[in-house]
Amino acid sequence: QTKAPHHWEWRGPDDRYYAIHDMPFTDVDGSPLILEMGIDITGRKQAEEKLSHLNRSLRALSDCNQLLLHAPDEPALLQGVCRILVEHCGHALAWVGSPEQDAAKSVRVLAAEGAARNYLTAVQVTWADVERGRGPIGTAIRTGKAVVLEDASTDPCFVPWREQALSWGFRSAVSLPVPIGDSLPLGLTIYSKQ
Repeated sequence: QTKAPHHWEWRGPDDRYYAIHDMPFTDVDGSPLILEMGIDITGRKQAEEKLSHLNRSLRALSDCNQLLLHAPDEPALLQGVCRILVEHCGHALAWVGSPEQDAAKSVRVLAAEGAARNYLTAVQVTWADVERGRGPIGTAIRTGKAVVLEDASTDPCFVPWREQALSWGFRSAVSLPVPIGDSLPLGLTIYSKQ
């Protein structure tokens, strides 16, 4: 006599995913038996995650395009983009910085979103070609090129902010230059906990 099968997924200690199929039944003597079969579905789970990430990115892009059409002014646009990146894409922090023409070449926060916004008050950022300016946003502003920080715990350019960033759970970041006419670009920086 066969009972209803039971299907479930399990993530093993090897960080691989398995689909487990339990088929309970009884033998001719009435003793309960279970036939269990596991199939490695790690590839499928990784593909599902990539598709989910792509869908979130496309939704964020669509929402940013709508915001571009309907934002009443630049501050609302910048704040809205930061909000979309945090709420729709799941990033820990998104902020836009403006390069100042002061002696320190500081970066002023124009917009920020995320639970870790207080992080920005605790760090000093500059776009000058000095240690505190060689992080993601300083480099993106100074060079006009995107900068990827793959691992906040090991990147040598991130030393001045490492302890503070890791305490907020940041693990990676990307900074993108946002051109504004002939002047230096703004910097959009997105932090992730992954």
